[in-house]
Amino acid sequence: MSPLVKAVAMKGNKELLEAFTHESAVLLASSNTAIKQWQKEPSNDMHPKQLQRYLSTIKNGAYLSSTFPIADLTRHTESLVSLVNDNKFETNTLFFNLLQRCQLRLADMQDQLKRRSSIKLAKDLIAEINHFLVQQDPELDTKEITPNSNIAIDSKTLSTTIKASIGGELVQVKADLFNLSTNFSHDVNISSALIAEQNMAIRHQIHEMNSTFEHLQNQIKKLAHFSGMQQISHDLTDSATHLGLLTHSIRNLANESEALIRQQSKLSDNLHHDLMNTRLSPFSQLIPRLKRFVRQINAELNKRSELIVYGADLKLDSTALNSIAAPLEQILRTAISYGIENHKERKQSGKNDVAQLITYSHSHHESEIVINLSDDGQRY
Repeated sequence: MSPLVKAVAMKGNKELLEAFTHESAVLLASSNTAIKQWQKEPSNDMHPKQLQRYLSTIKNGAYLSSTFPIADLTRHTESLVSLVNDNKFETNTLFFNLLQRCQLRLADMQDQLKRRSSIKLAKDLIAEINHFLVQQDPELDTKEITPNSNIAIDSKTLSTTIKASIGGELVQVKADLFNLSTNFSHDVNISSALIAEQNMAIRHQIHEMNSTFEHLQNQIKKLAHFSGMQQISHDLTDSATHLGLLTHSIRNLANESEALIRQQSKLSDNLHHDLMNTRLSPFSQLIPRLKRFVRQINAELNKRSELIVYGADLKLDSTALNSIAAPLEQILRTAISYGIENHKERKQSGKNDVAQLITYSHSHHESEIVINLSDDGQRY
């Protein structure tokens, strides 16, 4: 492990562990769903690929948070799924049974992580995975598939990406935006401290005013006896002058406090705007996934189509971006299945061999995103 990773681990291990606890729970639920869908559709290679992505994310998070028992088992489970993706062997009942037990053990480990209990290495399952792989392919070298667990985390990635947990949801924040937001937050805290000092000074001046008023009242009482009138008049004049100075001082303090409050409000607005920007992701992040999906459907249905995207730079909330991926895939599947003609029909109608699926994204209102999808196939 590099010195940078060690330094970060010592400083932010608690925060990373908390973030990974939330993240792993969500990812394990998703991986469980992917396994069930894969069992229902063994020939659909979308499910193992999705499962492999979930496992890879869990593995990286486990290494980053130094949760090595989870990282080790996840890495071996990922290797098991990877070999299926690479067509090394076919799935069967024994395979899915082993995969489910790995999933259950990881879920148990995650529960222990949540309770901050000690987590034991899954040596029995790891040995079983290796035995299963050798049975499938006697020439397979499991050491090459599952390298040593002391894997160094990419220090460049770690230095440019900071993970933070916001509202129980894990998001990725660019380092420059995160640092800028942190600086704003620091300025807000300084401004708040200055306001607190000003308020303390105002309370002190108010206390002085009360003392002056009490003294003035005592002087007025002496007037009732008509004795020492000249001295009392002099004292009243001094008290009135002091009172005027206190009033002027309090007025200045109030003006300074108002200026600090306005400054703090501006800093808070900038901080809020900056933090909101960290949640935004360009629509272009979905394009590789959607294009892979189109290629997959083309292969399944023996169709020829390509995805063309306009407005890819449009930014959406990361949660919204993730939530629209599956519906967009379903729409694309419908378009290719029922809208796009086969090669012979397109040739007869004088169309291009490759059909076009066009996605256009734009902002309709400040808080509303419109996504238009169209194709040049038949009407249905």
